[in-house]
Amino acid sequence: MAKRKKQNKQSLVILIVLCLGVLATLTIFLPALVTGSGDNKVFYSGLDVTFGKTLADLGVLIKGKIPFSILALLAYLLPIIGGTIVLFAPKKNKILKPIAMLLFLASAVLLFLLPEYINMVSESGLIGNSAVTNLGGSLTWGSIMGAIFSILGLFGTGYLLVK
Repeated sequence: MAKRKKQNKQSLVILIVLCLGVLATLTIFLPALVTGSGDNKVFYSGLDVTFGKTLADLGVLIKGKIPFSILALLAYLLPIIGGTIVLFAPKKNKILKPIAMLLFLASAVLLFLLPEYINMVSESGLIGNSAVTNLGGSLTWGSIMGAIFSILGLFGTGYLLVK
């Protein structure tokens, strides 16, 4: 009877870890960064900072855009990969669960560092030069929630590793 209770508890934790990974990945649709202050705030979703967004396009005069970011893509995809690894890892496997823990940890770190590596590219068509600057800004509730879900997934996977 005790063994069955333990197995039910473990299955529940596995399901929770998978759900946390899915939730962390779904935060890509929520606001991730905000720039400006007061009435001039501009919010960028996780999709904008991951896959890029055109900020300004004045023909040949000037173009401004956020380019594709592989680090942001990893930040949002690693939790669902970690949750899937936990789901399909054999119960006695002591190698895949630490890998899943590292994926959750890497995702949380990348999400917290999101403002540091999101760049903006400005191109001037008349002069022909291009400048890359940091978009800056600060985290919003969407990316913070994604990082929290990743940290909870990390703890849940650690619990499964210890049990």
